[in-house]
Amino acid sequence: MASGPRTAGVYALWRNDRWIYVGQSTNIFERLLEHLSAADGCVARELPSGFGFELIADAPGRQARQDELIRELSPVCNPR
Repeated sequence: MASGPRTAGVYALWRNDRWIYVGQSTNIFERLLEHLSAADGCVARELPSGFGFELIADAPGRQARQDELIRELSPVCNPR
C-alpha cells in the first residue's frame, strides 16, 4: 500500500473477499498511512491485503463516489 498516489481520490481496502473500508482524501497515500498506523482502528485490526483507488479531483465527486461504493460494498469498517 506504500505505492498509493499522493493525489485526490476515492480508495477501497480489502482482504480476500471481505471489503474493509472505502474512503476519500485529497492525498490517498497519506490517508492510507494514517489508517495503518492507528493500531486500535478498525482498518488496522482487519489487516487489509489490497487496495484500489479512483482519482477524482473535485470534492463533491469524491464524496458521491465514496457514498455509492459504501452502499454497494458494505465495508465492515464504514459506519452504517
